Amino acid sequence: MTDTNEWITRKETAELMGVHPRTVDYQVSKGRITPYRDGLGRLRFSRSEIEKLMTPVAVESSNPS
Repeated sequence: MTDTNEWITRKETAELMGVHPRTVDYQVSKGRITPYRDGLGRLRFSRSEIEKLMTPVAVESSNPS
């Protein structure tokens, strides 16, 4: 992950996540991704925030193996 905050576009966010840009819009509408606006009103996303969301989380299985 990056130490400094890098702002990326909707398209770059979708590419990083491996999804269609409309999926990024959907995730924003559900409150799962926070959009930011730059000085010109364009949507930007925090690369570090997206990378944190993509970090796998270990889940214990309720079924014994």
